[in-house]
Amino acid sequence: METFLEWIKWHSEALTWFATIIGALLGGLAALYQWVKQRQIRRTEFVYQIMQDLRHKKDIVKIRYMIEYDRLSYPFHEDNKLEPKVDMYLSILNYVCYLRNVHAISPKEFDIFRYTIVWTLKDKAIQEYLRFLYRWSKSHGVPCSFHYLVGYGTDKKNSIFTL
Repeated sequence: METFLEWIKWHSEALTWFATIIGALLGGLAALYQWVKQRQIRRTEFVYQIMQDLRHKKDIVKIRYMIEYDRLSYPFHEDNKLEPKVDMYLSILNYVCYLRNVHAISPKEFDIFRYTIVWTLKDKAIQEYLRFLYRWSKSHGVPCSFHYLVGYGTDKKNSIFTL
């Protein structure tokens, strides 16, 4: 009889231990699932905010319009109000390319911006400006302000423009 009681005691302890491990694993998986979903939601909100800036900020919309209708001409410094707006616009696109580079956004999320980036990089005035900035920064031993945007445009796979 003692052996039977010991056997039951040992099995009940093993079952308790096993149930605890299974419960911990299920809880961990549930927490991981929630974390992944929350991260996706935050990334989606972040991408949406960038998209809103590109489509609704007055100064940026003006620059996009000028690029899309070929109304932008380089050099920009003749109009001291235009260059900071172009820089702001290019900074946003550079940041999107940076996020792509460090895999902070997925390829599908990057595709949301691809049209705008390619259209911008095909603009002759933008190409001249980026070439000037790239060469100036290279000659002074500092990174180009729009390093990731230039990198995307000159990448062999994309070949949108050359430096």
